[in-house]
Amino acid sequence: MQEFPSITHATIHYYDGPSPADPRTGTAAASANGEANPQVMPITDIRSLLFPPPAAFTLDISGFTVVKHPSELSYRPCSWDSWNDAYLRESIYYPEIEKVVKEQTGAKKVLILAGTVRTRLFEEPERRPTPPPLPEGTVPLNTNKGNYPAFKADRPRVGGFDKGQEQGPAKKPHIDFGVDGARATLRNWRQDIADEAKDIIAAEDEAAGLPGGLWENYKGRRWGIFGTWRPLLPIKRDPLGFVDFETVDKQDLVSYFMRPPGIHGPYETDIKLSKASAKHKWYWCKDQQPDELTILKFWDSESEKPGSKVAGGIPHTSFHLEETDDLPPRKSLEVRVVAFW
Repeated sequence: MQEFPSITHATIHYYDGPSPADPRTGTAAASANGEANPQVMPITDIRSLLFPPPAAFTLDISGFTVVKHPSELSYRPCSWDSWNDAYLRESIYYPEIEKVVKEQTGAKKVLILAGTVRTRLFEEPERRPTPPPLPEGTVPLNTNKGNYPAFKADRPRVGGFDKGQEQGPAKKPHIDFGVDGARATLRNWRQDIADEAKDIIAAEDEAAGLPGGLWENYKGRRWGIFGTWRPLLPIKRDPLGFVDFETVDKQDLVSYFMRPPGIHGPYETDIKLSKASAKHKWYWCKDQQPDELTILKFWDSESEKPGSKVAGGIPHTSFHLEETDDLPPRKSLEVRVVAFW
């Protein structure tokens, strides 16, 4: 008998503030209540549409998919502590992620950008005093360099693993990279990534100088940035929700600029915060298990080309489930990658 998808109604804490967002407030990206426009949205459980494959949702159409993907670190002799072991993550888990992203996208090469573990409850940030007005034309920047305390330019960055650096779920819908952020990351994040992308960077620079601009003229390799999201324990609270790309308009998205450390010094990048839209179709995978991997698209050069039907980045966020306040924190691991075709 065909099982029909169930629908949950939950509050999505959309961004509601200036464009571009002002990181100096402390609430633009991190707060569920500050600079927010909470909207109760229907969120469809896609579990009945996923397994067995093929899944009903694909990365190039919807911008997301969920696949069966057990990790060696989930089974004996590995233990919970294995996820906190940098050597095991880099020698076992990261290659697993590179392989599955290649399989799901058709990319020829995948490089790890960063891994973030989330093991504590969400904490509402304290709103800072109202910042003074900026001079006209000045872009407000978040210059906090503490997001990746273990940053090294020769290996993937990490977040949330060290004692005192634990992270909770994100509560505002966002895309981890805007167009400017993706291109700046390619050039500045790590030397091996910049080296792999030399031909892409040259092709982009050439195209940008031609009449019509970058994406009208770009002839280089396709490349993109993706995120993978794995429960480390079965998800009972603060699950991940994501929007179908076909229901997102560019005007829904607001840039939030940052200056993270890079191989040439701090560089300007951006993420996208999502404003509310009644068009958005939200999805989630109910009771997601550790052997079920969500893959999200953050950015894709193919999507930028005029007339392209290929999905680009999609907003995503955690959301609250009723009657889960007394449950322990969600435990999940995100790994971001850059893919080359």
